[in-house]
Amino acid sequence: MRFTVKSAGNLPIHGIIDVRRGARALVILVGRSFFFPWIAEVLCEELFAVCRFDSEKLDDVLAAVSHCQTHIALPTFLFGYGPGGDIAIVAAEDVLNLRGVVTWSAAARMNGYDILGAASRLNVPLLIVHGERDESVPVSASAEIAAAAPDASRVVISTASHSYNSIDPLVSVPRELMLAADVTARFISAYS
Repeated sequence: MRFTVKSAGNLPIHGIIDVRRGARALVILVGRSFFFPWIAEVLCEELFAVCRFDSEKLDDVLAAVSHCQTHIALPTFLFGYGPGGDIAIVAAEDVLNLRGVVTWSAAARMNGYDILGAASRLNVPLLIVHGERDESVPVSASAEIAAAAPDASRVVISTASHSYNSIDPLVSVPRELMLAADVTARFISAYS
């Protein structure tokens, strides 16, 4: 189902919530990627409700989470890619019924935010996925986040780039992207 909520600046945030009968958890995708529609399909097949929207600003993320949780009463997970991973860590403190956070290719640094401080205050499990061949964010960033968080699991995919070897448009799904998605689905299943 499509939705629109207002941002802190009174601008529209457009999103989509995919819900299948029997959904076991709500997964909020934070950030932007050409492979998010595919990820949403994979997670829906695993019986998770999935929300995607068009902003990665902290206030907008919290507005979208609030909207989704008002309509879907399920354990919630934040799943962020790139800068969205950093924002997911920061937003976690303000999300009710949160069961876990997943980051892919998070940088551990973002202007105006203490990502490592927020990671140290997480009271839910954190899954960190990173590509060893990430040309945009050094793999050491994932180690910093893991060291800061009280309950973190870190998966480094040795052959993966920043986009997990996928290209836009996503015509075929590389094994690195499949592996990252599989690990993510298993993490959400375990904690939902």
